Amino acid sequence: MLWVLSAILLLPMFLWADKEDEKVTTKKGVTTYPAPEEIAPSELYEASVVGQPCFVYPCTVGETYRPNGSTRRNPPETSKPEPAAFCYFDTKGPTEVEVTVLGPASRLPLKSLTVRPLRHRIKPTIDGNKARLTIPGPCKLSIEPNGNAWAALHVFAGVPEKERITPETPGITRYFGPGVHVLGHTNLESNTSVYIAGGAVVYGQVQAVGVENIRIFGKGILDASKAPRKHGKIKKNKFGRYTTLI
Repeated sequence: MLWVLSAILLLPMFLWADKEDEKVTTKKGVTTYPAPEEIAPSELYEASVVGQPCFVYPCTVGETYRPNGSTRRNPPETSKPEPAAFCYFDTKGPTEVEVTVLGPASRLPLKSLTVRPLRHRIKPTIDGNKARLTIPGPCKLSIEPNGNAWAALHVFAGVPEKERITPETPGITRYFGPGVHVLGHTNLESNTSVYIAGGAVVYGQVQAVGVENIRIFGKGILDASKAPRKHGKIKKNKFGRYTTLI
């Protein structure tokens, strides 16, 4: 499951199982997931995995929020969030990935491509504005063209799920199927198990204070980028310190 900023809200269950099965694609041990029709693809990158298209989502980076209410720019020289991108899929082992670097013209020609963490020692092959690389298996990578770490393509290669989760799976109290879910702020209760299916994008905010036995999992995306961000006060209870975000 991907956490884009800090987000999740709850929705009554929907029976999306058949729709999900129709759009999820598995080839050579690699599973890709559909993107909601409402979301436009990134203007920075295109990607494919073992020859099948992998949707690239737009996102932003560059601003870090601190628990004491202060805001620190990251990197220091940025004054506003900068555009970046990410994609995700599941794989069992070494996997061939092809990345196409798109405009603006300042990003081209593509002369080099750095793949982090460097410990993986991934050496891409560059051909024009395309790069081909083999990843070792499930991992999280930052692919940086021409040394630009802030407009990177973030790759989330996950582990395939061991079991198929549906709204009827025992213990699942909330199920988000493929598609966009635009919600508001919510509080989680104890003994809650929330599943976010691949191809789902959930916009919203969550707060869980003084509760236990909560599980939030799946292959989909949780996104608070559309929510207003204002820091509340630092409070303390028997579970420790926490900061409320309103």
